[in-house]
Amino acid sequence: MTNAMLKREQEMGFMFLQLEQDINALEVQEQELEERVKQDDWCAILDLKRVQRQLEEKRHDFYGLYFK
Repeated sequence: MTNAMLKREQEMGFMFLQLEQDINALEVQEQELEERVKQDDWCAILDLKRVQRQLEEKRHDFYGLYFK
């Protein structure tokens, strides 16, 4: 492998790791917000929708990168 190929592979690995960490953090946030919604915390509904949208975008980026 050339140096450029190795560098690209390292960059891809870092992007995967970063996206995976972002997804994990958003999933934890989503679970916490779902609990708040169950307790009739109406402010949590909008936050939950925002987090779910971010989670969907991160998953899309992750799988787009994976199947590229």
